[in-house]
Formats: sequence, structure tokens, C-alpha cells
Amino acid sequence: MRKPIILRIADSLNWVVTLRILKGKDAWTFLVELESRELDLAVFKESVRPIIDQVKLREDDAVSELTERLYGVKLAPEEFQVSIDVIEEALSLVDRDLPVIEELVSKVKEFYSRQKIESFIAKEKESEYGVTWIPLERVGIHVPEGEGFAYFSTLIYTAVPAKVAGVPQVFVFTPPLANGAVNPYLLAAAKLSGVDRVYRIGGPIAVAAMAYGTTTIPEVQKIFGTGDLLFMTAKKIVSPDVAVDFPSTPVEIVVLAGAGANPSTVAWELVSQAEHGLDTFLMVITTDESLADAIVSATR
Repeated sequence: MRKPIILRIADSLNWVVTLRILKGKDAWTFLVELESRELDLAVFKESVRPIIDQVKLREDDAVSELTERLYGVKLAPEEFQVSIDVIEEALSLVDRDLPVIEELVSKVKEFYSRQKIESFIAKEKESEYGVTWIPLERVGIHVPEGEGFAYFSTLIYTAVPAKVAGVPQVFVFTPPLANGAVNPYLLAAAKLSGVDRVYRIGGPIAVAAMAYGTTTIPEVQKIFGTGDLLFMTAKKIVSPDVAVDFPSTPVEIVVLAGAGANPSTVAWELVSQAEHGLDTFLMVITTDESLADAIVSATR
């Protein structure tokens, strides 16, 4: 059996990917260690819990101060929510790509509409029985934000099903960009998905605001969405007080590359996932050392 060669992502940020190659015994040792690894959130709780406590105690004031401290953006409480005018303007800013967003919204809506379970009441002699499905009144969705790109598909895949289910109030929370704005593609997707409000608040700050509410932000009945490890930790902390969706975990991908694999194609598979953050785990397994070198070169 030929010894495996493993390319492991050591760091990934702003589309810059650094790879290191493991061979032979080192590769096998690494694979064995993967089987027993666990994600320990304890170290993150020390950073996240004070944020949640501050928002619970000081509400809007804490949201403003923490947003400035963590994101470098100063917002007054009346500026948390993105105005309708700004959302409408976003549609014109991305008008050339609107058909793509509209098509995705339409397909997701059709897909989930086919799955919708209807309520029913059946009567038999002097008795009746049935099932009544009652949608939640208000949900919050967190969507990660990045400079230069927007996870509008994440918004669509969560907001549209909520609207299909009949949720009256769907709020989206997303971190502000460096200039305090929200990516217009995200705003356009929110508008087309039927989102009722968009708040430029993100991470643990948003989780706390969704869970406990503030003077300007109503608390929600359930929190959905993805984010980094700090966001995931925040969801776990508030979960005894508010319903949350399935815990999001760091992105992981493993590519098995044979001798005939195109190194550029493999590199793109890696880079397409590397944007999710420093906790992203990407790996290539191959027995071709020259291919491993070529993949490393292709990611530069």
C-alpha cells in the first residue's frame, strides 16, 4: 500500500490559503488523532458570556458599545435596523444580478412549499380529531458577513422556509461592514425573501439581542443561522432560555485526489470553503507527491 500524502489547511483568511504536507507516519498519526478530536467551547465561553450578560443588563447601550468595540462601527440604537429606503436602494445597486437571486428564491420557495404539512380536522360521529400546525410568531436569523462577498444564499435558505411556514415576523441579523453598511446583495436577498427587518448587528451581540430583547429589538422565539465559533458558543449559552436550531459547526471538507486529478480544480474546491473562517478544516488525501506539490502551488 502506498503511503498517503495529506495536505492540511493550516490557516485560511481573506481567501489566502496556506497548506502543509504530511507524509508517511506523520500522515497516519494525524488521521488517528482526527478520530478522537472534540470541539471544546469552554475557552470561547469566557469571552462570550460577558457579552451576553452586558446585553441582558444594559440592552441598547451595550449593543452600541460592543458593536463599536468588536466591529469598529459606532451605531446609535435608532441605526441598528436598516431602513426600508436603504433596502430598496440595494435592489437598484445589484439590478444586473437580481434574476439570479430571484430564481434561487423561487426554487427554494417551491421546494419547501411541497413539504408544507397542512392542518386537518376530521369528524366521526360525536367526536373530532386532528392536527393544527401553528407557526412561530417571530424568528431571528443570523447571517455571517464578509468584506467583498455576501452569504445571501444562507439568508435565502433560512428566511424563505420560515415565510413558507407562515412565520409573520422574520428578522435578519448580520454584522456591519467596516463602513457600517450591509452588503447590498444581502439586503436584496432579504427583500426578495420576504424578510421583515434587517439589523446590522452580528455575532454574540446579535444572539443576546435576539434571545433577551432590548428597547429597540424585540426578542424572538427561535434563533437560526450560522457564524463563527463565538456565535456558536453564544447560541449554546442562551439555549436554555430560547429555542435555537441545530448547532452549527466549523466547515470541514476532505478531497480524495487521484493521480489524474486537476490540481487547479482541487485547489478551487479548497478555496471555495476556506472563506468561512479560521476554524475551517480542509484536507486533501493523495498518493501522488507531485500532485500534492501542484495543489500547493495552485492555491498561491
